[in-house]
Amino acid sequence: MQKSRLSSIVVGLSLMALSAAVKAQEGYIVIDRYAKRVLIAANSEQSIPTGSFSQLATAKVALDWAQLSGTSLSTMMPVSSGVAGSGLGNVLNLQSGDSISMRDAIYTMSLNQDKACALVLGDFIGTHILAKRGRTGNPFSAFTQEMNNLAAHLNMQSTKFKSPAGGLGKTKLSDLARLAAGAQGTKGYDFYVKQKSRTITVQRASGSPQKLKITNSNSLLGKSAVSGLITDGVNAIISADKSNVVKKLADGRAQITPRQLIVVSYASSNRDARVLQLLTESWARYESWRKQGFPASPEAKEFLR
Repeated sequence: MQKSRLSSIVVGLSLMALSAAVKAQEGYIVIDRYAKRVLIAANSEQSIPTGSFSQLATAKVALDWAQLSGTSLSTMMPVSSGVAGSGLGNVLNLQSGDSISMRDAIYTMSLNQDKACALVLGDFIGTHILAKRGRTGNPFSAFTQEMNNLAAHLNMQSTKFKSPAGGLGKTKLSDLARLAAGAQGTKGYDFYVKQKSRTITVQRASGSPQKLKITNSNSLLGKSAVSGLITDGVNAIISADKSNVVKKLADGRAQITPRQLIVVSYASSNRDARVLQLLTESWARYESWRKQGFPASPEAKEFLR
């Protein structure tokens, strides 16, 4: 059953790439992470494949589950034959019988959008979820259901995830902005995605540990205060920070306003240039809004809910 499930994931990812190439229409949305106010948007409600951006949900579900279950992120996860033979992206060359810690799998997935690590996380956590509930079934399906529960919690009404690795799920740019804001609010996640590189340890089936250095594929990291999240081909979801605004109040207390933008850019012919241009324009709009005292229209339609 697991092999059949993985086969459908492989086919789904291939079809997703073909579909995206045929139907891609440039779109973008920029929001203030904290209030979720939309600062600028175009074609943000078009339906698109979830693609590798599914892995933002995979990372959040994994980190939330580890915290709620009291599972250490140093816990080693076995690599099954189904994962190793899936034919999907596998930058660490994981093979059946290898093992990798939850922490290192999240790093590899977050920095390189590695599909094999996403599947290892889904397999391991999904198995534990089923066992906790006293049920049998497909661990990938159990984990993916948690991803869709997360989507419902974040009000991602147009999103349907199909696997921990990506696949033919559907979403829209505004939903991805909601997901990114939720992921950035997850304890520890921002630390993963802001790393420029990381040394990963894989315990090989032979019994010998192997250390491998991976580099963050986000070419925007560090430019114009870009602090994290991921890029994927012509698409990007990035965060950018400015220092907190501190205002002294009459009673002696300090009012602290954190500043972070989330940018979702899809199908741009020049991804990095588009993201940087969107940041420049959006920061100007944000500062104007902040200096006015963060006003809202009567119906507050400019905010994501």
